[in-house]
Amino acid sequence: MIPAVVRQKASPYARKLAKERSLALDAIIGTGPFGRIVAADVLNAPDEPAVRTAGPGPARIPSAFAAQIDLTALRRFIDDVDAAGLALSIEDIALRAAGRALAELDLSDAMANRDLALETGGRQIRLAMSRDHSVGVQRQARLEALDSERDDAEAEALLSVQFLEAGRVSPVLMPLLPGRALRLRLNTLAGGEALAALLCADPDVLPDEAAVAFLDSFANAMEEPLRLLA
Repeated sequence: MIPAVVRQKASPYARKLAKERSLALDAIIGTGPFGRIVAADVLNAPDEPAVRTAGPGPARIPSAFAAQIDLTALRRFIDDVDAAGLALSIEDIALRAAGRALAELDLSDAMANRDLALETGGRQIRLAMSRDHSVGVQRQARLEALDSERDDAEAEALLSVQFLEAGRVSPVLMPLLPGRALRLRLNTLAGGEALAALLCADPDVLPDEAAVAFLDSFANAMEEPLRLLA
Protein backbone atom coordinates (compact mmCIF):
# COMPACT_ATOMS: atom_id res chain seq x y z
CA MET A 1 0.00 0.00 0.00
CA ILE A 2 1.34 3.47 -0.87
CA PRO A 3 1.58 5.61 2.27
CA ALA A 4 -0.72 8.62 2.38
CA VAL A 5 0.89 12.05 2.20
CA VAL A 6 -0.14 14.71 4.68
CA ARG A 7 -0.99 18.05 3.09
CA GLN A 8 0.04 20.89 5.39
CA LYS A 9 -2.71 23.45 5.99
CA ALA A 10 -1.66 26.63 4.16
CA SER A 11 -3.27 29.32 2.03
CA PRO A 12 -2.63 29.17 -1.74
CA TYR A 13 -0.58 32.38 -1.58
CA ALA A 14 1.49 31.04 1.33
CA ARG A 15 2.25 27.89 -0.68
CA LYS A 16 3.35 30.04 -3.62
CA LEU A 17 5.65 32.12 -1.42
CA ALA A 18 7.14 29.03 0.22
CA LYS A 19 7.88 27.48 -3.18
CA GLU A 20 9.53 30.67 -4.41
CA ARG A 21 11.71 30.81 -1.27
CA SER A 22 12.44 27.03 -1.26
CA LEU A 23 10.95 26.64 2.19
CA ALA A 24 9.33 23.45 3.45
CA LEU A 25 5.84 24.07 4.79
CA ASP A 26 6.17 21.50 7.54
CA ALA A 27 9.02 23.58 9.05
CA ILE A 28 6.85 26.70 9.32
CA ILE A 29 4.57 27.36 12.28
CA GLY A 30 1.13 28.53 11.15
CA THR A 31 -0.56 31.38 12.99
CA GLY A 32 -3.83 31.30 11.01
CA PRO A 33 -7.09 29.66 12.06
CA PHE A 34 -6.51 26.13 13.42
CA GLY A 35 -2.78 26.35 12.69
CA ARG A 36 -3.13 27.27 9.02
CA ILE A 37 0.00 28.78 7.45
CA VAL A 38 -0.64 32.24 6.01
CA ALA A 39 1.57 34.50 3.91
CA ALA A 40 2.97 36.37 6.94
CA ASP A 41 4.26 33.09 8.42
CA VAL A 42 6.26 32.39 5.26
CA LEU A 43 7.58 35.94 5.03
CA ASN A 44 8.72 35.79 8.66
CA ALA A 45 10.42 32.40 8.28
CA PRO A 46 14.25 32.18 7.94
CA ASP A 47 15.52 32.52 4.39
CA GLU A 48 17.57 29.31 4.58
CA PRO A 49 15.88 26.30 2.97
CA ALA A 50 14.19 24.26 5.67
CA VAL A 51 15.34 20.69 6.15
CA ARG A 52 12.83 17.90 6.63
CA THR A 53 13.84 15.93 9.71
CA ALA A 54 11.08 13.35 9.74
CA GLY A 55 8.88 11.55 7.29
CA PRO A 56 5.19 12.37 6.91
CA GLY A 57 2.88 11.32 9.69
CA PRO A 58 -0.38 9.45 9.22
CA ALA A 59 -3.03 11.20 7.15
CA ARG A 60 -5.81 12.75 9.17
CA ILE A 61 -9.20 11.43 8.14
CA PRO A 62 -12.14 13.62 9.14
CA SER A 63 -15.04 12.17 11.07
CA ALA A 64 -18.17 11.97 8.91
CA PHE A 65 -21.84 11.95 9.90
CA ALA A 66 -24.94 11.91 7.71
CA ALA A 67 -28.61 12.72 8.21
CA GLN A 68 -31.68 12.69 6.01
CA ILE A 69 -34.02 15.57 6.78
CA ASP A 70 -37.73 15.63 6.05
CA LEU A 71 -38.61 18.85 4.19
CA THR A 72 -42.40 18.58 4.41
CA ALA A 73 -42.85 21.10 7.24
CA LEU A 74 -40.17 23.40 5.86
CA ARG A 75 -41.74 23.59 2.39
CA ARG A 76 -45.11 24.36 3.98
CA PHE A 77 -43.48 27.08 6.07
CA ILE A 78 -41.82 28.64 3.00
CA ASP A 79 -45.14 28.61 1.12
CA ASP A 80 -46.85 30.33 4.07
CA VAL A 81 -44.28 33.13 4.36
CA ASP A 82 -44.27 33.54 0.59
CA ALA A 83 -48.04 34.04 0.68
CA ALA A 84 -47.44 36.71 3.34
CA GLY A 85 -45.07 38.55 1.00
CA LEU A 86 -41.73 37.38 2.43
CA ALA A 87 -39.43 35.51 0.05
CA LEU A 88 -37.39 32.74 1.69
CA SER A 89 -35.61 29.67 0.36
CA ILE A 90 -34.37 26.38 1.74
CA GLU A 91 -30.86 27.88 1.58
CA ASP A 92 -31.90 30.79 3.81
CA ILE A 93 -33.38 28.47 6.43
CA ALA A 94 -30.44 26.05 6.24
CA LEU A 95 -27.89 28.81 6.88
CA ARG A 96 -29.99 30.10 9.78
CA ALA A 97 -30.25 26.59 11.23
CA ALA A 98 -26.50 26.03 10.83
CA GLY A 99 -25.73 29.32 12.58
CA ARG A 100 -28.04 28.43 15.48
CA ALA A 101 -26.49 24.96 15.78
CA LEU A 102 -23.00 26.49 15.91
CA ALA A 103 -24.08 28.89 18.63
CA GLU A 104 -25.30 25.99 20.76
CA LEU A 105 -21.95 24.18 20.73
CA ASP A 106 -19.98 24.19 23.98
CA LEU A 107 -16.60 25.31 22.66
CA SER A 108 -13.44 26.68 24.22
CA ASP A 109 -12.67 30.38 24.20
CA ALA A 110 -10.06 29.71 21.50
CA MET A 111 -12.90 28.70 19.18
CA ALA A 112 -15.21 31.58 19.97
CA ASN A 113 -15.65 32.46 16.29
CA ARG A 114 -18.96 30.89 15.27
CA ASP A 115 -19.22 32.38 11.77
CA LEU A 116 -19.66 30.20 8.72
CA ALA A 117 -18.48 30.39 5.12
CA LEU A 118 -20.73 29.67 2.16
CA GLU A 119 -18.97 27.74 -0.61
CA THR A 120 -20.12 28.96 -4.00
CA GLY A 121 -18.60 29.34 -7.45
CA GLY A 122 -15.13 28.27 -6.33
CA ARG A 123 -14.98 30.89 -3.56
CA GLN A 124 -16.05 31.22 0.05
CA ILE A 125 -18.26 33.96 1.46
CA ARG A 126 -18.05 34.52 5.21
CA LEU A 127 -21.42 35.15 6.84
CA ALA A 128 -21.90 36.33 10.41
CA MET A 129 -24.82 34.37 11.84
CA SER A 130 -26.09 36.64 14.61
CA ARG A 131 -29.09 35.67 16.77
CA ASP A 132 -30.11 39.33 16.62
CA HIS A 133 -30.58 39.25 12.85
CA SER A 134 -33.85 38.07 11.35
CA VAL A 135 -33.90 35.45 8.61
CA GLY A 136 -34.86 38.22 6.18
CA VAL A 137 -31.83 40.34 7.15
CA GLN A 138 -29.53 37.35 6.78
CA ARG A 139 -31.06 36.57 3.39
CA GLN A 140 -30.34 40.10 2.19
CA ALA A 141 -26.75 39.88 3.42
CA ARG A 142 -26.28 36.57 1.59
CA LEU A 143 -27.69 37.89 -1.68
CA GLU A 144 -25.51 41.01 -1.51
CA ALA A 145 -22.45 38.83 -0.84
CA LEU A 146 -23.28 36.60 -3.79
CA ASP A 147 -23.43 39.65 -6.05
CA SER A 148 -20.01 40.78 -4.87
CA GLU A 149 -16.65 39.48 -6.10
CA ARG A 150 -15.15 38.87 -2.70
CA ASP A 151 -13.54 35.62 -1.59
CA ASP A 152 -13.26 35.10 2.17
CA ALA A 153 -11.26 31.86 2.08
CA GLU A 154 -8.64 33.47 4.33
CA ALA A 155 -11.17 34.78 6.86
CA GLU A 156 -11.83 32.94 10.13
CA ALA A 157 -14.86 30.67 10.19
CA LEU A 158 -15.66 27.47 12.03
CA LEU A 159 -17.85 25.90 9.36
CA SER A 160 -18.14 25.86 5.58
CA VAL A 161 -21.49 25.08 3.93
CA GLN A 162 -22.09 23.98 0.35
CA PHE A 163 -25.38 23.40 -1.46
CA LEU A 164 -25.33 20.77 -4.21
CA GLU A 165 -27.73 20.30 -7.08
CA ALA A 166 -30.72 18.08 -6.40
CA GLY A 167 -30.21 14.43 -7.28
CA ARG A 168 -30.25 10.91 -5.96
CA VAL A 169 -26.47 10.66 -5.46
CA SER A 170 -25.01 12.12 -2.28
CA PRO A 171 -21.35 12.38 -1.16
CA VAL A 172 -20.27 10.04 1.63
CA LEU A 173 -16.95 11.70 2.59
CA MET A 174 -15.15 14.92 1.73
CA PRO A 175 -11.98 16.76 2.72
CA LEU A 176 -12.11 19.69 5.10
CA LEU A 177 -11.23 23.11 3.76
CA PRO A 178 -8.14 24.84 5.22
CA GLY A 179 -8.98 26.78 8.35
CA ARG A 180 -12.38 25.11 8.80
CA ALA A 181 -13.13 22.56 11.53
CA LEU A 182 -16.48 21.57 9.98
CA ARG A 183 -17.81 21.16 6.45
CA LEU A 184 -21.50 20.67 5.70
CA ARG A 185 -22.78 19.63 2.28
CA LEU A 186 -26.49 19.69 1.56
CA ASN A 187 -28.40 18.41 -1.44
CA THR A 188 -32.10 17.93 -2.03
CA LEU A 189 -32.88 14.36 -2.92
CA ALA A 190 -34.80 13.45 -6.04
CA GLY A 191 -38.44 14.39 -5.53
CA GLY A 192 -37.56 17.30 -3.27
CA GLU A 193 -39.17 15.89 -0.13
CA ALA A 194 -35.93 15.30 1.77
CA LEU A 195 -32.53 16.87 2.25
CA ALA A 196 -29.33 14.84 2.53
CA ALA A 197 -26.84 16.36 4.95
CA LEU A 198 -23.21 15.25 5.21
CA LEU A 199 -21.07 16.70 7.97
CA CYS A 200 -17.32 16.16 8.14
CA ALA A 201 -15.40 17.34 11.20
CA ASP A 202 -11.79 17.61 12.31
CA PRO A 203 -11.64 15.32 15.37
CA ASP A 204 -8.53 17.15 16.61
CA VAL A 205 -10.54 20.37 16.88
CA LEU A 206 -14.07 19.19 17.58
CA PRO A 207 -14.94 15.93 19.39
CA ASP A 208 -17.25 13.54 17.60
CA GLU A 209 -19.90 14.11 20.27
CA ALA A 210 -19.96 17.83 19.50
CA ALA A 211 -20.15 17.20 15.76
CA VAL A 212 -23.09 14.82 16.25
CA ALA A 213 -24.80 17.38 18.50
CA PHE A 214 -24.37 20.05 15.82
CA LEU A 215 -25.87 17.90 13.06
CA ASP A 216 -28.75 16.77 15.29
CA SER A 217 -29.56 20.38 16.23
CA PHE A 218 -29.37 21.43 12.58
CA ALA A 219 -31.69 18.64 11.44
CA ASN A 220 -34.22 19.37 14.18
CA ALA A 221 -34.34 23.06 13.25
CA MET A 222 -34.85 22.22 9.58
CA GLU A 223 -37.76 19.93 10.40
CA GLU A 224 -39.26 22.45 12.85
CA PRO A 225 -38.50 25.80 11.17
CA LEU A 226 -40.72 27.81 13.53
CA ARG A 227 -38.01 27.30 16.17
CA LEU A 228 -35.74 29.57 14.12
CA LEU A 229 -38.05 32.54 14.56
CA ALA A 230 -37.66 32.55 18.33
